[in-house]
Amino acid sequence: MTGLGVALLLLFAAENTLEVKVSVPPAGIATPILMLQGLEIGANEGFSIRVLGPAVAGGERPVFGVAAIEGERQSAPKEPRQKMDLAIPLNARAREALSAGREVSLGLEIRNDPDHGPLKIDRVYFVATP
Repeated sequence: MTGLGVALLLLFAAENTLEVKVSVPPAGIATPILMLQGLEIGANEGFSIRVLGPAVAGGERPVFGVAAIEGERQSAPKEPRQKMDLAIPLNARAREALSAGREVSLGLEIRNDPDHGPLKIDRVYFVATP
C-alpha cells in the first residue's frame, strides 16, 4: 500500500464526531481507504466508526464507510491502553467526492459509551492499493 495524503487537523465536534481535513493527492484515488494511524483504545474496548462525507443539499452527510472494533463500550479507556492502525475502506460516493478537490472534510462518527471523550488519533490519511 502507498500513503497518499495526510490529515493534520483534528477537531472534536459535538455528538462524538471527530472532524478531520484530509489532503487528497493530485492524481486522485482509485480505491480509497482511510487509515487511522495510532488510534488509542483501552483494553478490550469496542466501538464503531462511520466515516461521513461533506454535507450535501438538505444538510445530510453521506456515509462513506464503516468500521468496528469488537469489545466492550467504555466511558474511559481501560488500562493498559494500546495504539493500533485501523483501515476503513470507502465506497463509490467517497471516490466521487475525492475526485473533486485537494482536501476533503470528513466526520468520524464514534459510537461508544456516551460519556467517552474523543478518540485520540496520531494521523489520518488515504491509502490505495496499487
